[in-house]
Amino acid sequence: MKKFSAAVLAVCLLLCVALCGCKNGEVRLPDVSYDNAPVSAYAYEIVGGEAIITGFTAENTIANLPEMLEDKPVTTVKSGAFKGNGLLQTVNLSPTITTVEDTAFAGCTKLRSVSLPPSLTYIGDDAFYGCFGLTVVNFPAALNHIGSRAFSGCTQLETIAFPENAVYIGTDAFAGTPWLTKQSREFVIQNGSLLKYNGSREIVTVPRDVKVISAAFSGNETVKKVILPDTVTHLTSDAFSGCTALTDVALGKGLSVVEDAAFSGCTALESVTFPASIKAIGNNAFAGCDALTTVHGKTGSAAETFAKAANLEFAAG
Repeated sequence: MKKFSAAVLAVCLLLCVALCGCKNGEVRLPDVSYDNAPVSAYAYEIVGGEAIITGFTAENTIANLPEMLEDKPVTTVKSGAFKGNGLLQTVNLSPTITTVEDTAFAGCTKLRSVSLPPSLTYIGDDAFYGCFGLTVVNFPAALNHIGSRAFSGCTQLETIAFPENAVYIGTDAFAGTPWLTKQSREFVIQNGSLLKYNGSREIVTVPRDVKVISAAFSGNETVKKVILPDTVTHLTSDAFSGCTALTDVALGKGLSVVEDAAFSGCTALESVTFPASIKAIGNNAFAGCDALTTVHGKTGSAAETFAKAANLEFAAG
């Protein structure tokens, strides 16, 4: 009996120490590491025979996302589903998931580990924006799209394993990460996307293995002329924004898309010639280009449509 009483007393004392942590009379609970969240923690919707995770209500630190909900495969993490969660430390996406939408995990400031399945093909804009704790990301072979600012502000992200195939990488997808900062070569090309230009030339010829220009020249005040190869098909937003010295850009014959703000603030640019392959030009692609007066292109093309909408002279040729 005495032994039992002593054991009980010892436990009580330990609990008191753990709970009290007494600082100015403050009662403090011990640190708790929660287990994997239950399936009931996931809000979801069923669309076209597939389950889409729309929210998360648990206070767990680990989320092993379910493969099935209502006997339907979980394929998508919807926009903002985990946004701003300040508790999650580990997320493992189930092998059925193909899509992580915009802002899905944005602002998960304690997230330290995320496992991306082989099935994943799409990561949306701002998907992991501001996940300060992430240090390593391994992209699966099937991935073909990384959205704008997808990992921007991940200030501890130093190691990234990319797949071998070409991947669309949006504007500032890795801005503010140690990984991008330590890339010192003149042309930082990753999976066909030119992410950063570190050179100081006035005339720049972009390498032929580039398919996407992703904000690589944004804010550059030295470059006066850029020559794009025919392999470049896509200019993301801010591709050349703020290039105040840019007077001439030779767009390759393969270019098909120019996003909004791609040339915004290029105040010295007076004319631009689009190839016959052009299919889409953002309405504000040349916002703030005060010297721009003439757009050259093929009659009936997206170039002519853009010129008329922007009240610019169109020259067919």
